[in-house]
Amino acid sequence: MKQNLRKLFLFSFFLITVQMVFGQEKEIKGTVTSKADGLPLPGVNVAVQGTSNGVQTNWDGSFSLTAKVGDILNFSYVGMKTKSVTIGTDTTISIALEEDVESLGEVVVTALGIKRQKKELGYAVQEVQGDDLDRVITTNVASALSGKVSGVDVSMPATGAGGSTRVIIRGISSIGENNQPLYVVDGIPIDNTGLSNDNDANSQWFGGRDDGDGISSINPNDIESLSVLKGAAAAALYGSRALNGVVLITTKKGSQGKLQVELTSGISLDRVNINYKDFQTEYGSGSNGRLPNIKRGPSEVYGYTTSSWGPKFSNSVGETVMIFDGSTKPYQRATNASDFFRTGYTTNNGVSLSGGSENAYIRFSYNNIKNEDVVPKAGLERNSFSLNGTLKTDKFTFDAKANYITEGAKNRPDLGDSPNNLGYSLSGLAPNID
Repeated sequence: MKQNLRKLFLFSFFLITVQMVFGQEKEIKGTVTSKADGLPLPGVNVAVQGTSNGVQTNWDGSFSLTAKVGDILNFSYVGMKTKSVTIGTDTTISIALEEDVESLGEVVVTALGIKRQKKELGYAVQEVQGDDLDRVITTNVASALSGKVSGVDVSMPATGAGGSTRVIIRGISSIGENNQPLYVVDGIPIDNTGLSNDNDANSQWFGGRDDGDGISSINPNDIESLSVLKGAAAAALYGSRALNGVVLITTKKGSQGKLQVELTSGISLDRVNINYKDFQTEYGSGSNGRLPNIKRGPSEVYGYTTSSWGPKFSNSVGETVMIFDGSTKPYQRATNASDFFRTGYTTNNGVSLSGGSENAYIRFSYNNIKNEDVVPKAGLERNSFSLNGTLKTDKFTFDAKANYITEGAKNRPDLGDSPNNLGYSLSGLAPNID
């Protein structure tokens, strides 16, 4: 009997002792680091599960809080996997957090190529992945931004294949000045000034051609991601050039492992959507209700072809007139302007090779874009070659990139009121001119 009472007393004493141990709070200290590089992680949330007791790690990744044996500590950090640890008898804890691959989409590229968590930014930024840009085949990658980024207005080129694209972020900020954003490719600002082969100062009113801009030559298949930075705070590091926003382009790099081959191919068709049904079809070329004078020179006859001040077709049956090329044609309706255009198409074909080891990798790509414009005998062909390599050591990382682009365009239309501006010429063409 006494022996049983002794066992009962010892068992009760053990339970009381265990309860006191588990119920007693103690100071827990520790450090939190990144498993990828071993560097300390400041700002990690350390909280006792089920309570409001919690702290954040200091600049050196250290923390200190009180907890009881058996409590569960949760370690959470943006971009890292949450980790839970049960408090034991130890008073010092070392934690290494792993990157959360599923949340990497929240990481965006900001100024100077720095990667930041989207929630940490004090300004608006929106990112588009490269796969979303090359789904639509275009001759200018900026055109692919249309409808993909909020607050960004993209005007498609109306100056032939490979023409400049106008991108406006959050509306026009100045009158008479350039309102387009700054383009930065892999940390390097590029000149996106529109090119023209006409030296006439009045080319914007008569003549001149749009030979494209800097962004039009970038191969869409080489783009890994594209970030649009909005607002003055986003562009602070780029100065006055970025008053209208910044478009950051990050290109693809090689990958670790065996040689990888990627093939891309696509085609898009183009049709002109113009309604010429509202154009008058009763009067032809001439002046003051009279037919053109066939004795006049070609330069004077040209004036009659771009205006319809002649007599009615119904009153001049059987008459013939001279047209702009000096030939004589029947004075009757011959124009169906919509039939002038053809179905255009753009093909995009490319191949890329990438591979390497853990510390060194390389990527090579070739891309061909060919366009047959909706305007007969007009089009563009562009060949892009790209080579980039990366070498990592314990002390530095070395990146090298090289791009070679050849582009040929034929029969680009003139701008302004030039007769070689097809939109202008067709809209004013007399209906008796075929």
